Amino acid sequence: MTAVSSSMLTQPLLDRCRERAPRYDRDNTFCLEDFNELKAAGYLKMAIPKEFGGPGMTLAQVARETRLLAQYAPATALCINMHNYWVGDAADLWRGGDKSCEWILKDAAAGEVFAAGHAEHGNDIPGLLSSAKAERVDGGYKLTGRKAFGSLTPVWTRLGGHAMDTSDPKAPKIVHFFLTRDAKGYTIK
Repeated sequence: MTAVSSSMLTQPLLDRCRERAPRYDRDNTFCLEDFNELKAAGYLKMAIPKEFGGPGMTLAQVARETRLLAQYAPATALCINMHNYWVGDAADLWRGGDKSCEWILKDAAAGEVFAAGHAEHGNDIPGLLSSAKAERVDGGYKLTGRKAFGSLTPVWTRLGGHAMDTSDPKAPKIVHFFLTRDAKGYTIK
């Protein structure tokens, strides 16, 4: 198999990712070399619209790139998809006229790395429920909880997640948040 001509993924890059994949799996280590090479190749910017300096790939094109990478390095494709789904969602909203997540596109274009912090032990329907608590305080929410894992933990600069606001027991609601890497009051274990 060879990379398609319009792909951001060159055959030599894919081959290097394939070569490293068994080591990452065997040693249970983060795919740092893959990540760095893919970032340098523009892979993390593929969903960013041209208006923000990206190539402006559509959801179908991003999915094609992800499937191609997954054939060579499945864990790498899954992990970096955590970034691409935030950026891709923001791009689709933006193209549809909703500018509320434009900041994600600007941050991603500037090199920020988005990760997902949704997984929780004992929660089978993340996104709809959360064992993490969101308590309303002046200026926002205080979040208390534990997330199970994060695929981009070694490199993220923006962690997106959710918690449950139960201040009105008759109408609990999910609160979505983004945490910057330099924020205070969290730990990674």
